[in-house]
Amino acid sequence: MAPEFGEVFANGNSEAAIAALSALIEAGIQPTNLTCLDHTIEKKGNFVLAFTVQDYVYQHGAADERSLLDCYRQQIKIKDQKAGLEWLKARVPSNDRNRFCLNAIQDQEFALLWDFIQQPTADNDEIVWLMRAIACARKNGNDPHKKELLQYYTRTDTDFHHKMGQYLMGIISENESLDLATDPSKKAAVSYAIAVKAHGQNRYEDASDWYRISVETGVEKEVWFKFACDALFRWSQSGRGLWKAAEEKL
Repeated sequence: MAPEFGEVFANGNSEAAIAALSALIEAGIQPTNLTCLDHTIEKKGNFVLAFTVQDYVYQHGAADERSLLDCYRQQIKIKDQKAGLEWLKARVPSNDRNRFCLNAIQDQEFALLWDFIQQPTADNDEIVWLMRAIACARKNGNDPHKKELLQYYTRTDTDFHHKMGQYLMGIISENESLDLATDPSKKAAVSYAIAVKAHGQNRYEDASDWYRISVETGVEKEVWFKFACDALFRWSQSGRGLWKAAEEKL
């Protein structure tokens, strides 16, 4: 439905698009199934209408992370980063922002990890910090928050995710991180972390090997498996293999 919706309404007015959305919802289609309708409109460059469509769907029940982040990105394109953040912060209370940390990595929206989440709440705060360490490693340590990360990870903690963060920040060695891979899920996580570090250092062949090892664990429900698949997929879309990915620093 999304391509057809975009073709019909991309060059039209918002009233017609909203009327169509309203009719779809009244016909029994769940708003969560309409969150992709803005994509074709956005591809055609009508960011204002794309935002209007996505915001309407959000207001009528599709309050998932993907819908909210689509609106955030469209606000950036219409205005700027500050406007996007203000829109997102106004709709998600500070005690409910940790859940966006995985999307920040998957979508490479690293700024969300600090500018939006800011102070992580106690629920899954270790995961937020790990995502921050992943983002830092992906940028080869060129992160304005590196000092805060090092301070956090110098704390002794035997938690698996904390140890992964210590590896990413260079506090423990690769061999020490491999010792943590005691089951398929942890192997997927550790392999992904090693891949991210190699990726940030522009060691694309090593990164590719470790992303593939993460995927080969077969733990499809684990976020590390999904992250590794995403990285390999982005490279495959470059069209000319690893050398093209390396040349464009994908």
